[in-house]
Amino acid sequence: MKKTIHDFINKTISIIITFAITLFTAIISSNNTNNVYNFLNRHGYSDPTIQKVILSAIIAAAIALLQAVLGLLYKAVLWIIKSYFARSTVEVNFRINNENEESIKFEPVGGEYEEKQVEIELKVIPAGKISIFIFKLLKLQMEIFFNPQIIDITLLNDQEWLNQNASTRISDNESICINVLNNYRLGGFSMRPYTMTENIVILPKRIKRDTAYIDFRVTSAIGSGICIALCDPNMKELNIECEGGK
Repeated sequence: MKKTIHDFINKTISIIITFAITLFTAIISSNNTNNVYNFLNRHGYSDPTIQKVILSAIIAAAIALLQAVLGLLYKAVLWIIKSYFARSTVEVNFRINNENEESIKFEPVGGEYEEKQVEIELKVIPAGKISIFIFKLLKLQMEIFFNPQIIDITLLNDQEWLNQNASTRISDNESICINVLNNYRLGGFSMRPYTMTENIVILPKRIKRDTAYIDFRVTSAIGSGICIALCDPNMKELNIECEGGK
C-alpha cells in the first residue's frame, strides 16, 4: 500500500512538473521581448524553434533546481521534527520488594488479608529534545485506575492525599493521578531518562475470591491530545488475585 501511494505521488509530481514547464514556456515564448530571446538574438540565435527549445531547457532546469531545493527543505523539516519532537517513551513498572511484578496474590491469614506495599516506578525516556519540555509545560500526568468495590488503595503516607499541591492525588476513590514531572527542573536539552516513584498500599475490601487490576492512561492538565501524540507508552497492567476464605 505504501509503495502504491509513493508511486502515485511521484507520478502526480511528474505531471505537475511537465504542466509547469509547458505553461511557463508558452507564457514566456509568447513575449518576443523577453530577456532570454534578447540574449539569444544578441548571440546569433534568432531561429524561433531554437529559441523555444533553449527556453524550455532553461525553464526545466530552473524547475528541477527548485524541486531539489524544496526536497532538501522538506528533509530538513522532517529531521528537525524527528530530532526535537520524536515520541518519548513513558514506562510504568510495579515493584514489590525491589522486583518488577505483573500480578499480586492475596491470601487470607487468620481471616484477614495483609496489605501489600507496591512501588509505582514511572520513567520518561526522551526521544525528542523538546518533548520532555512540552510534557513539563503541559503537566504530564499518569492516571491509574482501580476498582474501589474490590480493593482499597492509599498512599504510603496517606496524609499527603490531603495536600492539594501534592504531585499524587486520589480522584473519586477510583483513580490515582500522578503529576509525573512535578519535581523535574527544566534546563538544557538533556536526553537522560527521568524516573520518579510513588509508593501505594493495596488491601482487598472483603474475604472473597475475586480478581481486579490496576490500569492506567497518559493524560495532562493542559492539552492531553498533544501529550498523547508525543508519547509512546510502554505499560502493563497489574493483576490482583484475591483467594477466598476456607
